[in-house]
Order: sequence, then structure tokens, then C-alpha cells
Amino acid sequence: MARLFYKVLGLCLASLGFGCDDKGNNSVEYGPQPEYGVFVATATYHITGKVVKASDQTPIEGIRVEWKYFERISNDEGAFGFSLVHPPLCGFDLLPPCSLIVTDVDGSANGGHYVAKAIELSLTQTDPGDGGLDLGTYRQQNITIELDEEP
Repeated sequence: MARLFYKVLGLCLASLGFGCDDKGNNSVEYGPQPEYGVFVATATYHITGKVVKASDQTPIEGIRVEWKYFERISNDEGAFGFSLVHPPLCGFDLLPPCSLIVTDVDGSANGGHYVAKAIELSLTQTDPGDGGLDLGTYRQQNITIELDEEP
């Protein structure tokens, strides 16, 4: 039973990157272990904009703006923004284009019901990064999203 315990323990430790020499002593750790055990390339994204009524350009509060796994709610001036460092989401040749999904989530509380809309982003690379794990900075700012009221 003890042998089985040590085999299981050794398997668990080996999967975490720990081991020992052939005599069972001098434990070693294989290479520098980054946080969570992996190196990940990241890009910095900055996206800002404003949601307005298509009819008169007045700001709309309480509109959900979704981008990939993230969401923001427009404030009383209709403004929203995303600023984050994340593994690549879009802006690269092999990745699909990114879109903002804009929906009215509070019903008539913001003055009416608005038709949902998808806005395709065209991000611009403003910083090339370091050529290693920093893939640079991508921006699209001052986007104006015009929503029509539902009939």
C-alpha cells in the first residue's frame, strides 16, 4: 500500500514539474515556473465609444456593449470603454474579426426599446510590442453606435 501511495505522489509531483535524482533525493524544479505554469503572449486593447439614438444623437444610458467575454453598460452620457491586457482576441491574421454586440437590457427605463446591433471593429495597432510575449497595443476609439428605437 505504501508503494502505491508513493507512486501516486510521485506522479502528482512530476505533473507539477517537480522531481528528484535517481537516488531519491535532491529534489529539483524543472525551469522557472511562471504564474499558473504557462507563458502566455498578450495584447493590450483599448476600445471606447458612445451609444446614441439614431434619430437625434442623444446619449442612451443602460445599453449593454459586449466584446468577446467582456461587457460594459453605457453610462448616463452613453459612454463605454474596454481597456485590458489579454491573450489575443482579434487584430491578428489568423483570428476572426471582432464585433461589439449592443443590446438594450433595461427595457423602457432608458426612454424606449432599442434594436440590438452588431458593430464590426477595425482595430489599429498603435504599439508593436517587444516581439516576444508582448504582442502590442490595439485601439479603436470614439466609436459612435447609433441605435434605432423598436417600432
